[in-house]
Amino acid sequence: MHRTARLLLPRQQRPYSTRSFEFSQLDKVQRYKYLCAAITPRPIAVISTTDKKGINNISMASFFAPVTSEPPTLTFSLTVRSDNTQKDTYNNICETGQFVVNCLTERFFTEAYTASQDFPASVDEFGITGLTPIPSIKVNVPRIQEAPVSMECTLYKSIPIGEEGKYGSATLIVGEVQYIHIDSRFCDENGEITEDLKLVSRLGELRFGSSGRGWSVNSPHWSSKNW
Repeated sequence: MHRTARLLLPRQQRPYSTRSFEFSQLDKVQRYKYLCAAITPRPIAVISTTDKKGINNISMASFFAPVTSEPPTLTFSLTVRSDNTQKDTYNNICETGQFVVNCLTERFFTEAYTASQDFPASVDEFGITGLTPIPSIKVNVPRIQEAPVSMECTLYKSIPIGEEGKYGSATLIVGEVQYIHIDSRFCDENGEITEDLKLVSRLGELRFGSSGRGWSVNSPHWSSKNW
């Protein structure tokens, strides 16, 4: 049987070229755009909080990540408003030391995005968005029934970044997870979260996406045994 050998030629490369920008020479908006466009996709935390009067707030944060498993912690940053005031989410967490992080899906994206508007602190945002509050176990803050995963948290640490109280600065909130609630439709028999869970992420500008193509790696150097 005759076989034709194919000669694999090196792929033609274009000249290496970059455009570089010194961040100290950029304004706040330009810096924000570059950070958001370069660091994607970013998971979105839908954070529910309650003030001392019992008024509930809902906000979205895409500067959000796990920290470590001992103690079990997660983090997100809360930026200062353009008028140099703190957001209700920040004020409520400082007042009570409690919050719930709810994971976002397309199912309730519109309602959660509505809550990102700047409503007065006197407005209960569960009522205005139509999202369903259900009681938590450890914290005195409702979680969102529509969310497939919710994590009850207590404040572990807050870290001011930049000039405190000035537009462009933020506070890094580190929360210790006390309870996790998982919709049984996204759990296997061992309680593990399945690949059926498709969460919404933030992309560059005002673009969003959901979990799509993924792959697993079978490596002798790193596996779940190392966790």
